[in-house]
Amino acid sequence: MFDEYDVVKAKRKLSDKVLKNSIGTVVMIFPEFPNDYTVEFMKDEKTLDILDIKGEDIKKININL
Repeated sequence: MFDEYDVVKAKRKLSDKVLKNSIGTVVMIFPEFPNDYTVEFMKDEKTLDILDIKGEDIKKININL
């Protein structure tokens, strides 16, 4: 289970722009569908894609700022 604003990594290729190991942020959780999330994937401070995905396709990562 993920929380809003969790930083995550794609476990597999999710689109032509979002490849395996792409980094994103959970921006929306759907209470009626607890395993579905909207994630914004970014690279070099630019949005690659915003996708609705299943929890099994991402994993939470820790980043130190």
